[in-house]
Amino acid sequence: MKSVLHRLAKVLRPWSHDSMLYEVTARCNLRCLHCYNVWKDDVGYASEELDTGHAFKLIDKAIRDSRCRQFTFTGGEPCLRQDLEKLVSFAAARCRHV
Repeated sequence: MKSVLHRLAKVLRPWSHDSMLYEVTARCNLRCLHCYNVWKDDVGYASEELDTGHAFKLIDKAIRDSRCRQFTFTGGEPCLRQDLEKLVSFAAARCRHV
């Protein structure tokens, strides 16, 4: 069993940092029962978001400094950000799958 796990770890290791998730906002206008973001209504929880310029810097550094091949925007509800289209375009110019 140990040798199987060891071989499996060798195969999976290169993919361990293949994708990145960026929670661009905790805001959400829905109340989905399946949502993991149960703390979004807590007072003071991540009410501040990075402005567009700082988000660009974070995206650029994250993609540049990693082997990221897939970059995913999550939230809350990402579409509540007015600059989402700019952020997606910026990331798409740097990463193959956004």
